[in-house]
Amino acid sequence: MTRAQLYDHIKMECPKVKILCQVCNREYARDEFHRHQCIKDFYVEKLNLMNHELIENLADKLILHKR
Repeated sequence: MTRAQLYDHIKMECPKVKILCQVCNREYARDEFHRHQCIKDFYVEKLNLMNHELIENLADKLILHKR
């Protein structure tokens, strides 16, 4: 493998290279990175599941604060 090929392999393909997730600020190996779930993804998923209930609760809180 030439130096350029090695550089490209490490930069683009190598599954053992660590990648930093800028959301959760943790490092994951490239082959694990696509499977990790950030805390942001976790909360967005929970909010999407509870969307209607969340809106009702927020509306109740706004009505109480309006009085």
